[in-house]
Amino acid sequence: MRFERGPTRELARFIGTAGYCGYAPFASGTVGTLPAVVLAPGLALLAAYSTALYLLSLLVWLLLALWATRHCLEIFDSGDPGEIVIDEVLGFFVTVAFLPLDLTTLLLGFFLFRFFDVLKPPPARQAESLPGAVGVVADDLIAGLMANLSLRLLMWAWPLLLS
Repeated sequence: MRFERGPTRELARFIGTAGYCGYAPFASGTVGTLPAVVLAPGLALLAAYSTALYLLSLLVWLLLALWATRHCLEIFDSGDPGEIVIDEVLGFFVTVAFLPLDLTTLLLGFFLFRFFDVLKPPPARQAESLPGAVGVVADDLIAGLMANLSLRLLMWAWPLLLS
């Protein structure tokens, strides 16, 4: 369904660009990840309250990302425009999912997520070629999973390295 102008189009643009962070003149993916860093502690509180609600919130974020990305692909008329950064927000939420959040976790998670998102090791690169919004979002989900696993490994290994 195509839509021209109106509130739905502007809402999709606002969400898809993560509050217009996607319009950053450089490193829009990095800038677009920053809102997720700010929102992640709130989601962590939700996880502490209820795992089911936390998983439900991640599902809602996924559906929102797919919806906004689908419409933004029409708005920007491009395969994977840099302005769409809601996928980075979702990818970062996956990066820090079910981890104890403190400043160190947030910073390491941010750098690990950006590393895997830019590098796109397999299967992230292959996921990027999926059609439409699914391809735009899937590679960031995989980068988030890789970053999450790497962060867990670092958290486990760090005390061993110091002893």
